[in-house]
Amino acid sequence: MLTVMTTKPVNLIAALALSVGPYPPSSAAASSTLETVTVCDLAHFGPSKDRLTFRVRGIYLTDFRHGSQLYDPNDKACFIEFGVKQSDVDGSVERFQQAVVDAVMRLGPGTPQLVDAEVVFHWVTSQSGLPGRRAHTPAGALEFRRVFQTETKSRSSE
Repeated sequence: MLTVMTTKPVNLIAALALSVGPYPPSSAAASSTLETVTVCDLAHFGPSKDRLTFRVRGIYLTDFRHGSQLYDPNDKACFIEFGVKQSDVDGSVERFQQAVVDAVMRLGPGTPQLVDAEVVFHWVTSQSGLPGRRAHTPAGALEFRRVFQTETKSRSSE
């Protein structure tokens, strides 16, 4: 309940905006307190970083069938896979996932999404069939918690 007590005229809409804060409510505060890492950093983390939260900027790709990966925008050889579980602390992950679907429907499969996000690193045993990786290779997987910003990239701008 919002109670505004003052002797001066009050703009109720402004008072409500101040009480609610920015949307999503904790994105600004959360983004400034997180350690920022690169995708290459994440790809080389080990068990000591398990379940820690980071901010990362990368290129998100999915085919909706074989999983999804986050690639380093400066080094396409560095990538990390996303796990099945995704958190969504403020609704931004759901909006991002819908934007991915919309982009694929418009531009076709494999449409890259530049994303700035809060992720949780999980140390897992990968069962990927990717070339150059053995089955059950120790590796990391990401979990989205919050998406701060996203942009659809055209395939020609990769």
